[in-house]
Amino acid sequence: MERLWHKESDAVGATYVDLFKSVPKSIINNVPSSNRCCKNNETSTALRTEGNKKFLAEKWEDAMQYYNWSLCFAENESENVGLAYANRSACFFHMKMHDKVIVDVELAKRSNVPDRLLPKLQQRKRDSENVKKIQSRQFEWTPKLSYPANENWPCMSDVVEVRRNVEFGRHMVAKCDIPAGKIILLEENFMMVKNNDEPLCYTCFRNQANFIPCAKCSVVIFCSTECMDRNTTHKFECGTFFHTLHIEDKFQIKLILLAIELFDSAENLMKFVDEILAEDPSKLPAALHDAKSKYHFFLKLGKVPPTTFDITSETYKICRNVMAIPKIGDLFNTTEKQRFITHLVAHHFLATNNNTYGDESNTTVALVLSMLNHSCSPNLHNYAVRHKRCSVTIRPVKKGQQLFTTYLTDGEKPLEQRQKELKQWWGFECKCEYCRSGNRSMDVKMALTNPTLRYVLANYSIKENHSVVMDKCLKFLNKRTNAPWSMDIQVMAAVLGHIYNAMQT
Repeated sequence: MERLWHKESDAVGATYVDLFKSVPKSIINNVPSSNRCCKNNETSTALRTEGNKKFLAEKWEDAMQYYNWSLCFAENESENVGLAYANRSACFFHMKMHDKVIVDVELAKRSNVPDRLLPKLQQRKRDSENVKKIQSRQFEWTPKLSYPANENWPCMSDVVEVRRNVEFGRHMVAKCDIPAGKIILLEENFMMVKNNDEPLCYTCFRNQANFIPCAKCSVVIFCSTECMDRNTTHKFECGTFFHTLHIEDKFQIKLILLAIELFDSAENLMKFVDEILAEDPSKLPAALHDAKSKYHFFLKLGKVPPTTFDITSETYKICRNVMAIPKIGDLFNTTEKQRFITHLVAHHFLATNNNTYGDESNTTVALVLSMLNHSCSPNLHNYAVRHKRCSVTIRPVKKGQQLFTTYLTDGEKPLEQRQKELKQWWGFECKCEYCRSGNRSMDVKMALTNPTLRYVLANYSIKENHSVVMDKCLKFLNKRTNAPWSMDIQVMAAVLGHIYNAMQT
Protein backbone atom coordinates (compact mmCIF):
# COMPACT_ATOMS: atom_id res chain seq x y z
CA MET A 1 0.00 0.00 0.00
CA GLU A 2 2.87 2.34 -0.69
CA ARG A 3 0.63 4.19 -3.18
CA LEU A 4 -2.01 5.00 -0.56
CA TRP A 5 -3.34 8.56 -1.05
CA HIS A 6 -1.14 9.10 -4.13
CA LYS A 7 -2.75 10.87 -7.10
CA GLU A 8 -2.31 10.14 -10.79
CA SER A 9 -0.63 13.51 -11.32
CA ASP A 10 0.14 16.80 -9.59
CA ALA A 11 -2.58 18.56 -11.54
CA VAL A 12 -5.37 20.29 -9.61
CA GLY A 13 -8.33 17.91 -9.25
CA ALA A 14 -6.31 14.83 -10.20
CA THR A 15 -7.86 11.48 -9.31
CA TYR A 16 -6.35 9.12 -6.75
CA VAL A 17 -4.46 6.19 -8.28
CA ASP A 18 -6.12 2.82 -8.78
CA LEU A 19 -4.95 0.64 -5.88
CA PHE A 20 -6.28 -2.57 -7.39
CA LYS A 21 -4.83 -2.91 -10.89
CA SER A 22 -3.04 -6.12 -9.96
CA VAL A 23 -5.97 -7.85 -8.23
CA PRO A 24 -6.69 -11.33 -9.77
CA LYS A 25 -9.81 -11.59 -11.92
CA SER A 26 -11.08 -14.49 -9.81
CA ILE A 27 -11.46 -12.08 -6.90
CA ILE A 28 -12.91 -9.30 -9.03
CA ASN A 29 -15.65 -11.60 -10.34
CA ASN A 30 -16.64 -12.83 -6.88
CA VAL A 31 -19.38 -10.28 -6.20
CA PRO A 32 -21.52 -10.61 -3.03
CA SER A 33 -25.15 -11.54 -3.49
CA SER A 34 -27.99 -9.81 -1.72
CA ASN A 35 -29.54 -11.95 0.98
CA ARG A 36 -32.44 -10.38 2.78
CA CYS A 37 -33.45 -11.67 6.21
CA CYS A 38 -37.16 -10.95 6.19
CA LYS A 39 -39.77 -11.33 8.88
CA ASN A 40 -41.38 -14.78 8.78
CA ASN A 41 -44.03 -16.03 11.19
CA GLU A 42 -43.34 -19.67 10.35
CA THR A 43 -39.71 -19.27 11.43
CA SER A 44 -40.82 -17.23 14.44
CA THR A 45 -43.18 -19.99 15.56
CA ALA A 46 -40.51 -22.67 15.15
CA LEU A 47 -38.08 -20.66 17.29
CA ARG A 48 -40.72 -20.08 19.96
CA THR A 49 -41.44 -23.83 20.02
CA GLU A 50 -37.74 -24.53 20.65
CA GLY A 51 -37.83 -21.91 23.39
CA ASN A 52 -40.77 -23.68 25.00
CA LYS A 53 -38.76 -26.91 25.13
CA LYS A 54 -35.92 -25.12 26.92
CA PHE A 55 -38.44 -23.48 29.25
CA LEU A 56 -39.95 -26.84 30.24
CA ALA A 57 -36.41 -28.05 30.97
CA GLU A 58 -36.01 -24.99 33.25
CA LYS A 59 -33.22 -23.60 31.09
CA TRP A 60 -34.46 -20.04 31.42
CA GLU A 61 -31.59 -18.21 29.69
CA ASP A 62 -31.58 -20.60 26.72
CA ALA A 63 -35.35 -20.30 26.40
CA MET A 64 -35.12 -16.51 26.47
CA GLN A 65 -32.62 -16.52 23.60
CA TYR A 66 -35.06 -18.49 21.44
CA TYR A 67 -37.89 -16.12 22.37
CA ASN A 68 -35.72 -13.16 21.38
CA TRP A 69 -35.00 -14.69 17.97
CA SER A 70 -38.69 -15.54 17.63
CA LEU A 71 -39.43 -11.87 18.29
CA CYS A 72 -36.96 -10.82 15.58
CA PHE A 73 -38.64 -13.01 12.95
CA ALA A 74 -42.21 -12.21 14.04
CA GLU A 75 -44.10 -10.26 11.39
CA ASN A 76 -45.07 -6.78 12.52
CA GLU A 77 -48.38 -6.58 14.45
CA SER A 78 -48.81 -10.36 14.36
CA GLU A 79 -49.76 -12.55 17.32
CA ASN A 80 -46.20 -13.89 17.34
CA VAL A 81 -44.90 -10.56 18.62
CA GLY A 82 -47.11 -10.62 21.69
CA LEU A 83 -46.41 -14.32 22.35
CA ALA A 84 -42.64 -13.70 22.29
CA TYR A 85 -42.94 -10.88 24.83
CA ALA A 86 -45.31 -12.94 27.01
CA ASN A 87 -43.06 -16.01 27.05
CA ARG A 88 -39.97 -13.91 27.68
CA SER A 89 -41.65 -12.32 30.70
CA ALA A 90 -42.03 -15.82 32.17
CA CYS A 91 -38.25 -16.38 31.80
CA PHE A 92 -37.52 -13.10 33.56
CA PHE A 93 -39.92 -14.10 36.35
CA HIS A 94 -38.09 -17.36 37.00
CA MET A 95 -34.75 -15.52 36.86
CA LYS A 96 -36.12 -13.10 39.52
CA MET A 97 -35.61 -10.09 37.24
CA HIS A 98 -38.92 -8.54 38.23
CA ASP A 99 -38.36 -5.04 36.78
CA LYS A 100 -38.01 -6.69 33.36
CA VAL A 101 -41.10 -8.88 33.93
CA ILE A 102 -43.25 -5.77 34.33
CA VAL A 103 -41.86 -4.15 31.17
CA ASP A 104 -42.36 -7.30 29.07
CA VAL A 105 -45.93 -7.76 30.26
CA GLU A 106 -46.72 -4.22 29.14
CA LEU A 107 -45.00 -4.82 25.79
CA ALA A 108 -47.07 -8.00 25.34
CA LYS A 109 -50.32 -6.17 26.18
CA ARG A 110 -49.52 -3.43 23.65
CA SER A 111 -48.81 -6.09 21.02
CA ASN A 112 -51.28 -8.52 19.52
CA VAL A 113 -51.14 -10.99 22.42
CA PRO A 114 -54.10 -13.44 22.59
CA ASP A 115 -56.82 -12.37 25.03
CA ARG A 116 -56.68 -15.78 26.74
CA LEU A 117 -53.20 -14.93 28.08
CA LEU A 118 -54.12 -11.56 29.59
CA PRO A 119 -55.25 -12.86 33.02
CA LYS A 120 -52.03 -14.87 33.42
CA LEU A 121 -49.91 -11.89 32.34
CA GLN A 122 -51.72 -9.53 34.72
CA GLN A 123 -51.16 -11.96 37.59
CA ARG A 124 -47.48 -12.30 36.70
CA LYS A 125 -47.14 -8.52 36.73
CA ARG A 126 -48.87 -8.26 40.14
CA ASP A 127 -46.64 -11.00 41.56
CA SER A 128 -43.53 -9.19 40.35
CA GLU A 129 -44.74 -5.88 41.76
CA ASN A 130 -45.36 -7.55 45.14
CA VAL A 131 -41.86 -9.08 45.14
CA LYS A 132 -40.37 -5.70 44.28
CA LYS A 133 -42.01 -4.13 47.34
CA ILE A 134 -40.17 -6.44 49.72
CA GLN A 135 -37.02 -6.93 47.65
CA SER A 136 -34.02 -4.67 48.19
CA ARG A 137 -33.19 -2.81 45.02
CA GLN A 138 -30.17 -4.24 43.20
CA PHE A 139 -27.97 -1.73 41.43
CA GLU A 140 -25.94 -2.54 38.37
CA TRP A 141 -22.26 -1.86 39.00
CA THR A 142 -21.04 0.87 36.69
CA PRO A 143 -17.34 1.78 36.58
CA LYS A 144 -16.24 5.41 36.67
CA LEU A 145 -12.92 7.25 36.55
CA SER A 146 -11.05 7.25 39.86
CA TYR A 147 -9.78 10.80 39.31
CA PRO A 148 -11.24 13.93 37.65
CA ALA A 149 -11.47 13.66 33.87
CA ASN A 150 -9.12 15.44 31.49
CA GLU A 151 -10.88 18.59 30.32
CA ASN A 152 -10.26 18.00 26.62
CA TRP A 153 -10.20 14.20 26.51
CA PRO A 154 -12.93 13.36 29.05
CA CYS A 155 -12.51 9.59 28.69
CA MET A 156 -9.04 9.91 30.28
CA SER A 157 -8.19 10.77 33.87
CA ASP A 158 -6.19 13.96 34.43
CA VAL A 159 -3.48 12.01 36.27
CA VAL A 160 -2.10 10.63 33.00
CA GLU A 161 -0.86 12.30 29.83
CA VAL A 162 0.05 11.28 26.29
CA ARG A 163 3.66 11.80 25.24
CA ARG A 164 5.61 11.02 22.09
CA ASN A 165 9.24 10.06 21.47
CA VAL A 166 11.35 8.08 19.01
CA GLU A 167 11.63 4.94 21.13
CA PHE A 168 7.97 4.45 22.14
CA GLY A 169 6.04 6.65 19.71
CA ARG A 170 2.83 7.87 21.35
CA HIS A 171 2.48 6.53 24.87
CA MET A 172 0.87 7.28 28.23
CA VAL A 173 2.71 8.35 31.36
CA ALA A 174 1.57 8.81 34.97
CA LYS A 175 1.63 12.44 36.15
CA CYS A 176 1.64 11.32 39.80
CA ASP A 177 1.86 8.12 41.83
CA ILE A 178 -1.17 5.90 41.08
CA PRO A 179 -1.99 2.92 43.32
CA ALA A 180 -3.29 -0.37 41.97
CA GLY A 181 -7.07 -0.53 41.57
CA LYS A 182 -7.60 2.92 40.00
CA ILE A 183 -9.60 3.44 36.78
CA ILE A 184 -7.65 5.88 34.63
CA LEU A 185 -9.39 5.40 31.27
CA LEU A 186 -13.07 4.77 30.48
CA GLU A 187 -13.65 5.16 26.78
CA GLU A 188 -16.64 4.48 24.58
CA ASN A 189 -15.70 2.22 21.68
CA PHE A 190 -15.21 4.17 18.47
CA MET A 191 -16.51 1.11 16.66
CA MET A 192 -17.52 -2.37 17.79
CA VAL A 193 -19.04 -5.26 15.87
CA LYS A 194 -20.20 -8.57 17.33
CA ASN A 195 -21.38 -11.74 15.63
CA ASN A 196 -25.04 -12.56 16.13
CA ASP A 197 -24.42 -15.73 18.14
CA GLU A 198 -26.67 -14.50 20.95
CA PRO A 199 -29.23 -11.70 21.18
CA LEU A 200 -27.51 -8.46 22.18
CA CYS A 201 -28.47 -4.83 21.80
CA TYR A 202 -27.11 -3.75 18.43
CA THR A 203 -26.00 -0.41 19.86
CA CYS A 204 -24.74 -0.96 23.43
CA PHE A 205 -24.39 -4.80 23.44
CA ARG A 206 -26.43 -5.23 26.61
CA ASN A 207 -27.82 -8.72 27.16
CA GLN A 208 -30.88 -9.94 29.11
CA ALA A 209 -32.80 -6.77 28.39
CA ASN A 210 -36.37 -5.98 27.30
CA PHE A 211 -35.31 -6.15 23.67
CA ILE A 212 -37.38 -4.65 20.87
CA PRO A 213 -36.79 -5.80 17.29
CA CYS A 214 -35.89 -3.86 14.18
CA ALA A 215 -39.16 -3.31 12.35
CA LYS A 216 -37.69 -4.26 8.96
CA CYS A 217 -35.21 -7.13 9.40
CA SER A 218 -34.92 -10.27 11.50
CA VAL A 219 -31.31 -9.99 12.64
CA VAL A 220 -31.18 -6.89 14.88
CA ILE A 221 -32.65 -6.03 18.27
CA PHE A 222 -32.26 -3.04 20.58
CA CYS A 223 -32.51 -2.81 24.37
CA SER A 224 -34.50 0.45 24.20
CA THR A 225 -35.89 3.06 21.85
CA GLU A 226 -32.96 5.27 22.93
CA CYS A 227 -30.43 2.74 21.60
CA MET A 228 -32.52 2.32 18.46
CA ASP A 229 -32.36 6.08 17.85
CA ARG A 230 -28.63 6.27 18.74
CA ASN A 231 -27.70 3.74 16.07
CA THR A 232 -26.89 5.68 12.91
CA THR A 233 -25.69 2.91 10.57
CA HIS A 234 -28.16 0.01 10.74
CA LYS A 235 -30.68 1.79 8.52
CA PHE A 236 -28.17 1.44 5.66
CA GLU A 237 -27.28 -2.22 6.35
CA CYS A 238 -30.85 -3.34 7.01
CA GLY A 239 -32.24 -5.69 4.37
CA THR A 240 -28.89 -6.13 2.58
CA PHE A 241 -26.36 -8.97 2.47
CA PHE A 242 -24.48 -7.28 5.34
CA HIS A 243 -25.36 -9.84 8.02
CA THR A 244 -23.90 -12.71 5.92
CA LEU A 245 -20.39 -11.22 5.83
CA HIS A 246 -17.32 -12.08 7.87
CA ILE A 247 -16.94 -9.92 10.97
CA GLU A 248 -13.94 -8.03 9.50
CA ASP A 249 -15.99 -6.97 6.46
CA LYS A 250 -18.85 -5.87 8.72
CA PHE A 251 -16.42 -3.85 10.79
CA GLN A 252 -14.93 -2.02 7.79
CA ILE A 253 -18.34 -1.33 6.24
CA LYS A 254 -19.62 0.17 9.49
CA LEU A 255 -16.54 2.41 9.71
CA ILE A 256 -17.31 3.81 6.25
CA LEU A 257 -21.00 4.25 7.10
CA LEU A 258 -20.04 6.05 10.31
CA ALA A 259 -17.83 8.43 8.32
CA ILE A 260 -20.59 9.06 5.77
CA GLU A 261 -23.09 9.81 8.54
CA LEU A 262 -20.87 12.62 9.86
CA PHE A 263 -21.15 14.62 6.64
CA ASP A 264 -24.03 15.63 4.44
CA SER A 265 -22.30 14.75 1.18
CA ALA A 266 -19.47 12.72 -0.32
CA GLU A 267 -17.73 15.96 -1.24
CA ASN A 268 -17.68 17.20 2.37
CA LEU A 269 -16.26 13.89 3.59
CA MET A 270 -13.56 14.04 0.91
CA LYS A 271 -12.70 17.62 1.86
CA PHE A 272 -12.47 16.72 5.56
CA VAL A 273 -10.17 13.73 4.93
CA ASP A 274 -7.93 15.73 2.59
CA GLU A 275 -7.51 18.40 5.29
CA ILE A 276 -6.53 15.76 7.86
CA LEU A 277 -4.03 14.19 5.44
CA ALA A 278 -2.39 17.59 4.92
CA GLU A 279 -1.73 17.96 8.67
CA ASP A 280 1.32 16.88 10.61
CA PRO A 281 0.72 13.09 11.08
CA SER A 282 1.67 13.33 14.76
CA LYS A 283 -0.84 16.11 15.50
CA LEU A 284 -3.88 14.85 17.41
CA PRO A 285 -7.16 16.73 17.94
CA ALA A 286 -6.97 19.19 20.82
CA ALA A 287 -10.29 17.93 22.20
CA LEU A 288 -12.57 14.90 21.84
CA HIS A 289 -16.02 16.32 22.46
CA ASP A 290 -17.88 15.38 19.28
CA ALA A 291 -18.07 12.70 16.59
CA LYS A 292 -16.00 14.60 14.01
CA SER A 293 -13.09 15.17 16.39
CA LYS A 294 -13.14 11.45 17.24
CA TYR A 295 -13.07 10.52 13.56
CA HIS A 296 -10.18 12.97 13.15
CA PHE A 297 -8.36 11.07 15.92
CA PHE A 298 -9.14 7.73 14.29
CA LEU A 299 -7.57 8.85 11.01
CA LYS A 300 -4.35 9.62 12.94
CA LEU A 301 -3.96 6.09 14.34
CA GLY A 302 -0.74 4.35 13.33
CA LYS A 303 -1.00 2.37 10.11
CA VAL A 304 0.93 -0.92 10.14
CA PRO A 305 0.61 -3.29 7.13
CA PRO A 306 -0.06 -6.95 8.01
CA THR A 307 2.67 -9.52 7.30
CA THR A 308 0.50 -12.63 7.16
CA PHE A 309 -1.57 -12.04 3.98
CA ASP A 310 -1.83 -10.05 0.76
CA ILE A 311 -3.27 -6.70 1.85
CA THR A 312 -4.17 -5.58 -1.70
CA SER A 313 -6.46 -8.53 -2.41
CA GLU A 314 -7.96 -8.45 1.08
CA THR A 315 -8.64 -4.71 0.91
CA TYR A 316 -10.18 -5.09 -2.54
CA LYS A 317 -12.66 -7.67 -1.23
CA ILE A 318 -13.67 -5.26 1.54
CA CYS A 319 -14.01 -2.37 -0.93
CA ARG A 320 -16.18 -4.50 -3.19
CA ASN A 321 -18.54 -5.26 -0.31
CA VAL A 322 -18.49 -1.63 0.85
CA MET A 323 -19.55 -0.39 -2.58
CA ALA A 324 -22.31 -3.02 -2.79
CA ILE A 325 -24.15 -1.34 0.09
CA PRO A 326 -26.74 0.81 -1.72
CA LYS A 327 -26.23 3.94 0.42
CA ILE A 328 -22.49 3.95 -0.30
CA GLY A 329 -22.81 3.05 -3.97
CA ASP A 330 -25.30 5.86 -4.52
CA LEU A 331 -23.09 8.50 -2.89
CA PHE A 332 -19.82 7.47 -4.53
CA ASN A 333 -20.99 7.15 -8.12
CA THR A 334 -18.10 8.66 -10.10
CA THR A 335 -14.57 7.41 -10.77
CA GLU A 336 -13.11 10.23 -8.64
CA LYS A 337 -15.34 9.40 -5.67
CA GLN A 338 -14.89 5.64 -6.05
CA ARG A 339 -11.10 5.98 -6.09
CA PHE A 340 -11.36 8.11 -2.94
CA ILE A 341 -13.48 5.54 -1.11
CA THR A 342 -11.05 2.72 -1.95
CA HIS A 343 -8.19 4.74 -0.46
CA LEU A 344 -10.30 5.54 2.61
CA VAL A 345 -11.15 1.85 3.09
CA ALA A 346 -7.45 0.96 2.78
CA HIS A 347 -6.57 3.71 5.28
CA HIS A 348 -9.17 2.40 7.74
CA PHE A 349 -7.93 -1.16 7.25
CA LEU A 350 -4.32 -0.25 8.00
CA ALA A 351 -5.33 1.87 11.01
CA THR A 352 -7.34 -1.01 12.50
CA ASN A 353 -4.86 -3.75 11.64
CA ASN A 354 -3.00 -3.42 14.95
CA ASN A 355 -5.31 -1.13 16.92
CA THR A 356 -8.26 -3.46 17.47
CA TYR A 357 -9.27 -5.77 20.27
CA GLY A 358 -11.27 -8.94 19.86
CA ASP A 359 -11.46 -12.31 18.17
CA GLU A 360 -13.73 -14.18 15.74
CA SER A 361 -16.81 -13.17 17.77
CA ASN A 362 -16.17 -9.42 18.14
CA THR A 363 -13.93 -6.64 16.88
CA THR A 364 -13.43 -3.34 18.69
CA VAL A 365 -11.37 -0.20 18.16
CA ALA A 366 -11.01 2.55 20.75
CA LEU A 367 -9.04 5.79 20.32
CA VAL A 368 -7.16 7.01 23.39
CA LEU A 369 -6.76 3.39 24.46
CA SER A 370 -4.69 2.82 21.31
CA MET A 371 -1.99 5.09 22.77
CA LEU A 372 -1.06 2.39 25.29
CA ASN A 373 2.02 0.30 24.56
CA HIS A 374 2.45 -3.40 25.29
CA SER A 375 4.13 -5.24 28.13
CA CYS A 376 3.87 -8.94 29.00
CA SER A 377 3.94 -7.68 32.60
CA PRO A 378 1.44 -4.80 32.31
CA ASN A 379 0.45 -2.34 34.98
CA LEU A 380 -2.98 -1.83 33.40
CA HIS A 381 -5.81 -4.26 32.73
CA ASN A 382 -8.36 -3.51 30.00
CA TYR A 383 -11.83 -5.01 30.07
CA ALA A 384 -15.10 -4.48 28.25
CA VAL A 385 -18.14 -2.86 29.84
CA ARG A 386 -20.72 -3.33 27.08
CA HIS A 387 -19.93 -0.49 24.61
CA LYS A 388 -16.97 0.89 26.59
CA ARG A 389 -13.40 -0.12 27.46
CA CYS A 390 -12.18 0.35 31.01
CA SER A 391 -8.47 0.54 31.96
CA VAL A 392 -7.60 -0.05 35.61
CA THR A 393 -4.19 -0.18 37.28
CA ILE A 394 -3.24 -3.69 38.43
CA ARG A 395 0.17 -2.63 39.77
CA PRO A 396 1.14 0.64 41.45
CA VAL A 397 2.58 3.18 39.00
CA LYS A 398 5.13 5.80 40.00
CA LYS A 399 5.11 9.38 38.71
CA GLY A 400 6.79 9.51 35.29
CA GLN A 401 6.40 5.78 34.61
CA GLN A 402 4.81 4.58 31.40
CA LEU A 403 1.44 2.83 31.52
CA PHE A 404 1.37 -0.53 29.75
CA THR A 405 -1.35 -2.93 28.72
CA THR A 406 -0.96 -6.32 27.06
CA TYR A 407 -1.79 -7.00 23.42
CA LEU A 408 -1.86 -10.77 23.97
CA THR A 409 -4.98 -12.77 24.77
CA ASP A 410 -2.85 -15.23 26.76
CA GLY A 411 0.07 -13.60 28.55
CA GLU A 412 1.10 -16.87 30.20
CA LYS A 413 2.45 -18.44 27.01
CA PRO A 414 6.17 -19.34 26.98
CA LEU A 415 8.57 -16.52 26.11
CA GLU A 416 9.29 -17.80 22.59
CA GLN A 417 5.58 -17.98 21.71
CA ARG A 418 4.88 -14.51 23.08
CA GLN A 419 7.74 -12.97 21.14
CA LYS A 420 6.76 -14.77 17.94
CA GLU A 421 3.17 -13.54 18.16
CA LEU A 422 4.20 -9.96 18.95
CA LYS A 423 6.65 -9.91 16.03
CA GLN A 424 4.12 -11.41 13.64
CA TRP A 425 1.19 -9.11 14.42
CA TRP A 426 2.76 -5.93 15.82
CA GLY A 427 6.30 -6.00 14.47
CA PHE A 428 8.32 -5.61 17.68
CA GLU A 429 10.19 -7.60 20.31
CA CYS A 430 9.02 -7.14 23.91
CA LYS A 431 11.74 -6.22 26.42
CA CYS A 432 9.62 -5.99 29.56
CA GLU A 433 10.64 -7.26 33.00
CA TYR A 434 8.81 -10.56 32.48
CA CYS A 435 10.52 -11.22 29.14
CA ARG A 436 13.94 -10.27 30.51
CA SER A 437 13.45 -12.88 33.25
CA GLY A 438 13.40 -15.65 30.62
CA ASN A 439 11.00 -18.53 31.13
CA ARG A 440 11.21 -18.41 34.90
CA SER A 441 8.17 -19.97 36.54
CA MET A 442 6.82 -19.70 40.06
CA ASP A 443 8.34 -21.79 42.83
CA VAL A 444 5.03 -23.26 44.01
CA LYS A 445 6.38 -24.59 47.30
CA MET A 446 7.87 -21.18 48.13
CA ALA A 447 4.69 -19.37 47.04
CA LEU A 448 2.46 -21.49 49.25
CA THR A 449 4.40 -20.39 52.34
CA ASN A 450 2.86 -16.93 51.81
CA PRO A 451 -0.66 -17.09 53.38
CA THR A 452 -2.00 -14.24 51.19
CA LEU A 453 -0.86 -15.83 47.96
CA ARG A 454 -2.10 -19.21 49.15
CA TYR A 455 -5.58 -17.78 49.88
CA VAL A 456 -5.74 -15.91 46.54
CA LEU A 457 -4.78 -18.96 44.48
CA ALA A 458 -7.33 -21.11 46.31
CA ASN A 459 -10.23 -18.65 46.05
CA TYR A 460 -9.91 -16.44 42.94
CA SER A 461 -12.20 -18.72 40.89
CA ILE A 462 -14.99 -18.63 43.53
CA LYS A 463 -17.31 -15.73 42.71
CA GLU A 464 -18.56 -15.32 46.29
CA ASN A 465 -14.98 -14.68 47.45
CA HIS A 466 -14.06 -12.12 44.78
CA SER A 467 -14.38 -9.03 46.99
CA VAL A 468 -12.03 -10.51 49.62
CA VAL A 469 -9.57 -11.75 46.97
CA MET A 470 -9.56 -8.33 45.30
CA ASP A 471 -8.87 -6.59 48.61
CA LYS A 472 -5.98 -8.95 49.39
CA CYS A 473 -4.50 -8.52 45.89
CA LEU A 474 -4.65 -4.72 46.09
CA LYS A 475 -3.05 -4.63 49.55
CA PHE A 476 -0.34 -7.05 48.43
CA LEU A 477 0.48 -5.07 45.27
CA ASN A 478 0.30 -1.60 46.80
CA LYS A 479 2.82 -2.60 49.47
CA ARG A 480 5.28 -3.30 46.63
CA THR A 481 5.29 0.09 44.93
CA ASN A 482 9.05 0.11 44.34
CA ALA A 483 9.56 -3.65 44.17
CA PRO A 484 11.21 -5.11 41.04
CA TRP A 485 9.26 -7.59 38.95
CA SER A 486 8.71 -11.00 40.51
CA MET A 487 6.50 -13.96 39.67
CA ASP A 488 4.29 -13.45 42.74
CA ILE A 489 3.59 -9.85 41.62
CA GLN A 490 2.85 -11.15 38.12
CA VAL A 491 0.39 -13.71 39.51
CA MET A 492 -1.36 -11.25 41.82
CA ALA A 493 -1.79 -8.75 38.98
CA ALA A 494 -3.16 -11.49 36.71
CA VAL A 495 -5.66 -12.59 39.39
CA LEU A 496 -6.80 -8.98 39.80
CA GLY A 497 -7.42 -8.76 36.05
CA HIS A 498 -9.39 -12.02 36.18
CA ILE A 499 -11.69 -10.58 38.85
CA TYR A 500 -12.30 -7.36 36.93
CA ASN A 501 -13.36 -9.48 33.93
CA ALA A 502 -15.63 -11.61 36.12
CA MET A 503 -17.40 -8.50 37.46
CA GLN A 504 -18.86 -7.94 33.98
CA THR A 505 -20.35 -11.43 33.56
